[in-house]
Amino acid sequence: MGYGNKNQTPEEKQKEFESLNLKSDIVLNLFHNDLEGKENSRNLLLVLLVGKAAHIESSIAYGLGKKCYAIGEYEAMDTLYNIFEENFNNEGKLEDFLKAYQKDKI
Repeated sequence: MGYGNKNQTPEEKQKEFESLNLKSDIVLNLFHNDLEGKENSRNLLLVLLVGKAAHIESSIAYGLGKKCYAIGEYEAMDTLYNIFEENFNNEGKLEDFLKAYQKDKI
């Protein structure tokens, strides 16, 4: 089967990915693509509850000077959540924000 075989289940693909070496060409290529995406973005929206990797990505975006937002509830309070300009408790509040944001850009 080779990596990323289209006949694999998502679970099989994930297991195969997790077996790769951290410095493999596939993993490094994905890493650089992720960084490029953050560099080319205007903002970042973190959907809580997420894992460690998403928190690291938020930190990278913040360090690059991107505006960071979160939606959902924090699992535990942490001072570093102050990197988010705003935390939306639900989709309705995010939708209202996006409508106002869009009006400001027109």
